[in-house]
Amino acid sequence: MERWRAHVANAVEMFTLDLRTLLEPRGFIRVLQVVFAILAFSIACSYKSSSDVTVKCGANSKTWTVESTYPFSPELLDFDPPEGCLDPRMIRVPSMACGVQGKAEFFVTVGVLSLFVCLVTLPVYLCKTEYYENNTWLPLLDFGVTAVMTSLWFVSSCVWSDAVSSIKRYSDPTSLAKLIPACTAGADCGPIHEAKYTSLNIAAILGFTNIILWAGSSWFVYKETSLHSQPPQETPNSPQRPRPASSNPPSQQAPPKPPTPTMTAQY
Repeated sequence: MERWRAHVANAVEMFTLDLRTLLEPRGFIRVLQVVFAILAFSIACSYKSSSDVTVKCGANSKTWTVESTYPFSPELLDFDPPEGCLDPRMIRVPSMACGVQGKAEFFVTVGVLSLFVCLVTLPVYLCKTEYYENNTWLPLLDFGVTAVMTSLWFVSSCVWSDAVSSIKRYSDPTSLAKLIPACTAGADCGPIHEAKYTSLNIAAILGFTNIILWAGSSWFVYKETSLHSQPPQETPNSPQRPRPASSNPPSQQAPPKPPTPTMTAQY
């Protein structure tokens, strides 16, 4: 019974929260990284919009709807123009430009990985504060992971920005109308509804915000490592600087005094 109580007491002491870390930049920024990572990949995953183009040939008209939804896979879409068009050929085009799907999935993967890293390191910050501060390799490992995540956020944000530009360009109703042969043959084609890109832009802004957060976190984590706090040590074989010679001349010794004669009494 006493042993069981001792184990429970050790477990409680081991997982005691130290909320002082949250007041430090290292812990506070880590909490912000959790929030911004969730916002970034959740907004990107929940995107769904569509563009509508109407094709009118005489008295007949038809609407072509192209949806843009994560993960932006290039599925084939068929469109058969209405009767009466000079060029009634049916078209089959992909719903999205090539390469957009991989870029979007990479951005979301980095966001999920970032959230996983934060959920692993935060308990260490809060429950193992003394162990973290007195350990040598754990801050170095934390610094390495933080630097890698900074690089991943930079690459994924740039890739996501390029994907957003491709989505805007491909889903534009004017660009879609150029893909229809009936429109180039004289049919009356025009946009009805254009896709909204607000959430895509917000996700891109959040991606670059995560770069700033992880870059700032790298500096504060680096300050906890031995690379920053270790004082420079002199090597044992380092040459020693010669001592400067004294400017004062050596003191001259005074000549010994002659012995004083002693008088002896004669009887």
